[in-house]
Amino acid sequence: MNAFFDLLEPYGRYWPYGVALIAGAFLAVVDRRTFGRYILAWALVLVAIAGAIGMNVSPFTFQGGDHYFQSLIAMLFALAGLAGYALAILATWTCGRVCGGKTS
Repeated sequence: MNAFFDLLEPYGRYWPYGVALIAGAFLAVVDRRTFGRYILAWALVLVAIAGAIGMNVSPFTFQGGDHYFQSLIAMLFALAGLAGYALAILATWTCGRVCGGKTS
């Protein structure tokens, strides 16, 4: 059993991105059922853009006092959320095509 966990150890650091993917898929479902438009996707795009701007406005320093890593984390999680959002939209579209529009 210990060998199994040794095999999983290199992938253990990627779990936050998996959570962001699942959250993005959840946002796609909420967007589709509540708003009917891609409002939350645009919010994720704005967070990703704000993170990129924050990285450029507050460059990394070793002394601290910058917001580089906070911007980087926000941008990466927003992009992972967008990936989950896109996968959920693709799955919904594919199911609509294959099932003939019946997504029950």
